[in-house]
Amino acid sequence: MLHWSVNLNPYRLSSRLDPVEMGDRLPKILAAITDLGVKMVRTDLLWDFLYPEPGPADPGAVAWLREFLDQLAARGIGVFGILYNPPRWARELAHRDEPRFLDSWREYVALCGEKFGDRVALWQVWNEPNNYFSHVKDDFNLFTHRSLRLAGWEADLPVSVRWDAVAALFSGARAELGDRARIAVNVLANMGNLAPVSFPDWIEWDVFLERLMERLHGQVDVLALDHYPDTWTPGTGPVEWEPLEVLTRLRRDPRSACYGKAVVIGEMGYSSCRNARLPLGFQLFPEDHDEDRMADWYSHALARVASLAGPEALPDQDLHVINLYELQDALPQSVNGSADLVDIEYHFGLLRPDLSRKPAFDIVRRAIAGAAAPPAEVPRARTGPLQVYLEASRMSRGLHRWAGPKVVALYKMIRPPLRRADHAALGVGALVALAAALRKPRS
Repeated sequence: MLHWSVNLNPYRLSSRLDPVEMGDRLPKILAAITDLGVKMVRTDLLWDFLYPEPGPADPGAVAWLREFLDQLAARGIGVFGILYNPPRWARELAHRDEPRFLDSWREYVALCGEKFGDRVALWQVWNEPNNYFSHVKDDFNLFTHRSLRLAGWEADLPVSVRWDAVAALFSGARAELGDRARIAVNVLANMGNLAPVSFPDWIEWDVFLERLMERLHGQVDVLALDHYPDTWTPGTGPVEWEPLEVLTRLRRDPRSACYGKAVVIGEMGYSSCRNARLPLGFQLFPEDHDEDRMADWYSHALARVASLAGPEALPDQDLHVINLYELQDALPQSVNGSADLVDIEYHFGLLRPDLSRKPAFDIVRRAIAGAAAPPAEVPRARTGPLQVYLEASRMSRGLHRWAGPKVVALYKMIRPPLRRADHAALGVGALVALAAALRKPRS
């Protein structure tokens, strides 16, 4: 059975997590969820809501979340629960006292298991641990960062993954939730699309997942894919789901650390935010996004994803979930009002902030009910300078992933050990070789 799901973050009910405000909006939200026809809701069991300060959990937060999950259960709706959103004090601990951070994490997970475990069908530990861009929207992930300063411009750049800390999140969750809990890890498949090389090797989502799963072994049951064609991979078209096909192959490959795990869609969707203009007037999208384009995107994407992630495509697993991101746009006080990269994040909702419905809502509702007619024409990927670059970047990354390890291994055999300066020489040499390979012969 295919379980359609929709995302609902409590911050969409109140940007201040005010229980009164959330309670006032919740009846209309529940009515919309019921009308949409989903059988699951993916929601955040907010660490910062439950533990705003070190010490005992906030009893009001515990009571509100329990009531929310009970109301979903009363409507026959399961819960895909996210264990994430560390409070500021926990973020600080992660940098200066990792053991105490992990102890606090386990205390939070244990509370969620005790108070909400009978309502949660699937647990997601952390959120997109490979999303090295997440700090731009004030999300927190376990990367080591270095500051880069150049001509008055400053940025924090991730330089490595804190693999042991990330793995400890999952082993701690397994210890607190028990063997019967189904635990998922989700990865964002759109992090490396604009980069023409795959160095460092964790930038590629599938490489990151393999390296993480080698450490997690039996701690993870479900692999959740977050993929956003036409938004975080601009102009590719709504039926571009190559990452899902790659993940399906990995779970069937005995050589892969992902072998035998269930595959679900953790997040998919389309932002109706207007175009973001980047420096020098460059536009992120080939054209402006809007609510009508959002409806058209869903009319094509849903059937495609269902054919790849449903029971017919994956008959050897007993869990099939497609989660749509997300139910409601962010509240106005959460949005800065400009069409920048962060603002795009706030406009994936099927509902507007006033809870009125975008055209995509009815498209999704009919598809879930099985009444949607297939679109008359499947749109092709758009063309233009950006798409030419994206395709060239994809081919370049493929070549780099194939040739890079072989070149380094050969070089180490010839001249061990590889010194830091040699990396630069290899990089320049690779660029020269690539330019020579692509140069057209003279007639």
